[in-house]
Amino acid sequence: MFSRNLRIAVFVGFILVCNSTSLTAEDQHKWGKVTQGEWSVAAPTAFPEAAAVVIFDIGKIDVPAPYGNNLIAFERHVRTKILNKGAADKAVAIEIPVYGSESFRGFEAQTILPDGKKYPVAKDALLKKKSGRNLEYMTFTFPAVEDGCIVEFKYKIWNEYYGSLDTWYFQGPYYTLESSLSTTIAPGLNYTAITRNIPEELRKPVKREIGLDPSMPVEFTWTLRDVYPIEPEPYMAASHSYYASLCLQLLSFKDIDNFVKFISDWPSLAEVVEENYTNPAMDKDKGVQEKAVELSSGINDTLAIVRKFCDFVRLEILTLDVEGYYLSTQGVDKVLSERRGIGSNKNLLLIQMLRKIGVTANPVLIGTRSHTFFNPQIYDLNQFDYLLCLAEVGGHAYLLDASDRWVPFPYLPFDALVSGGLVIDGKNSKIVSLTAPERKSGEIFTTKMIVAADGSALCSTHVNLAGHNLGRHKEILEGTPQADDIRESFLSEQALDMDLIDFKMTETAGEDSVGIDMVFQLADYCYMLDSSLTGEPLLFSPKENPFTKPKRSFPVDFGYPHQFSETVDLVLSDSLQLISLPENKRLGIQGLNYTRFVAKADNQARVISQLIVSKSLFVPTDYTQLRDTFEQLTGASSDPFVVEVK
Repeated sequence: MFSRNLRIAVFVGFILVCNSTSLTAEDQHKWGKVTQGEWSVAAPTAFPEAAAVVIFDIGKIDVPAPYGNNLIAFERHVRTKILNKGAADKAVAIEIPVYGSESFRGFEAQTILPDGKKYPVAKDALLKKKSGRNLEYMTFTFPAVEDGCIVEFKYKIWNEYYGSLDTWYFQGPYYTLESSLSTTIAPGLNYTAITRNIPEELRKPVKREIGLDPSMPVEFTWTLRDVYPIEPEPYMAASHSYYASLCLQLLSFKDIDNFVKFISDWPSLAEVVEENYTNPAMDKDKGVQEKAVELSSGINDTLAIVRKFCDFVRLEILTLDVEGYYLSTQGVDKVLSERRGIGSNKNLLLIQMLRKIGVTANPVLIGTRSHTFFNPQIYDLNQFDYLLCLAEVGGHAYLLDASDRWVPFPYLPFDALVSGGLVIDGKNSKIVSLTAPERKSGEIFTTKMIVAADGSALCSTHVNLAGHNLGRHKEILEGTPQADDIRESFLSEQALDMDLIDFKMTETAGEDSVGIDMVFQLADYCYMLDSSLTGEPLLFSPKENPFTKPKRSFPVDFGYPHQFSETVDLVLSDSLQLISLPENKRLGIQGLNYTRFVAKADNQARVISQLIVSKSLFVPTDYTQLRDTFEQLTGASSDPFVVEVK
């Protein structure tokens, strides 16, 4: 996998193999020459359900001295065995990122069937997909794919920009038998090699002298074999965040006559952002002064003004979702007058409004949780995909985002909860650590359930959604939901046959929570067991364990502390007699606790279930215990009550 965006990785099993020669040599990975051993590749024992296996992913970077018209040359060759074409979409449909300064050349791709027949990808089947101002994807799909076939592609990229080399990912969504990157770097070039997810003892490359003359380049090769896949699983950040990777950075070049510095520092990169994006956008600020004065009129508390500005931009200006763009030169005057803009430019408007009344405010670039894990050692602006506002009031720094109507001052959206970013402030630009106030988050359900003798149940439920959990139900909060929407949002695991009778938003005590009242009928809610009716009192509690894999090699990332609770008052019709109820239960591990309390009075009962997640991150060594705990608590959510007809 190849991209400029660095993702932090967490170690998963692989083996470093030292070879005495380059793995891209013509006699080792010939185009179209599939060996018998490659045809016999099957699903690995550890991943019997594998849809595809990458036989090899070979890359090579040739970096000449920065003279004249010299270009950095990168070439790549990938060969993959398709085991299940229906599930191997990422191996069959390929996207190759190409940046503005790069030239894409030498493309070939083909499908090879077991009988030897080959189906090349036609040149006109290679398409371009624009993504942002400086990035496009070359896309294609392999033809004639069937189970057991082999697909391969290769290409070259030429780049004149020495200031940034792409990150190499040894890992991807499929099990990889061999992943290798070779680099040939001209003498005089000073560079660093930054690895992620590779233990220290495996980071040293194999060195090969190309010639006897010490002025000749030297080739270095990093190779990993039997690399486990990183597959999408519940509670994980962007999958690239966990890949084993290698980032090469060219720092400078020096010979007898020349010294060239390719990478300077973060303030220099911040200057690029200021010149090309933030300053052009904020310099166009007609009407911003007037709006700032209008909104702050009569308010003497500066922090109250900041809150009001933030609420205005958040609630009164529509947030546009434009794929591939996180910075735009659209003037903040247009954002204000047209009442719409992308999230980053809405925050630029907020910054400019604050500056107009004398508040110190600056942009902060971040890489969101769904984009990357920021590494300040790597000087690459492509690590960032969003812009926040940093305001200073009374000696306190407030990190603000005015893009999401469901995230009030002074909180940040879940995706923006990151540890560091780049403050854009001229010569004072710098990398800073970032913290945001903890946001009380969770979902609380309170239900009165009336069970009839025919097994149906009439339910009246109040739901309180708070904090980050509001974002999980935007479709419900922002629209006019139907029964299917409610079922999908709250009851999808149970797939109950809900007849929604009434639904409305209700008043709540705090601005960071929303109340919902709904009344619904569940036909055939109870089922007949012998001569009794049996039902499950807990409707909304999770009933399926999200952690189905037997092991996990990267953290479980809940993102933020939260709680989930459900209280059900069980009321039986006069013709029913309560026979049994679930027992009290207590489960938990450090950072996660579950309790269920059951009380009975006459022919009625109350069942209270509560899950509290107090720790956001669970490391891989916690996984087995966490999975087993969820298995027990989801089972507890299905424990039944039993009634009989009098």
